[in-house]
Amino acid sequence: DKNRALPPYFGILLPSNNVDSRKACPDGQVFSECSGSCPFTCEDLWPNTQCLAGPCNAGCSCPPGQVLHGGLCVSHAEC
Repeated sequence: DKNRALPPYFGILLPSNNVDSRKACPDGQVFSECSGSCPFTCEDLWPNTQCLAGPCNAGCSCPPGQVLHGGLCVSHAEC
């Protein structure tokens, strides 16, 4: 179906046929064709915590070197 949407990612539905999906990402996040289903957060930097990898989905996530904290992408040093 040409108008089908991908599953929600961070609460955002990204249409699969829209080449401008990258613009749908919240400020500071980047679009990837293969984002994990478990967003990395500041809590994942603590000992004995683990974000288990899930299926690969298109969606928004923080850029490399940043994690999600309070809905924003921050550097590890800001956690």
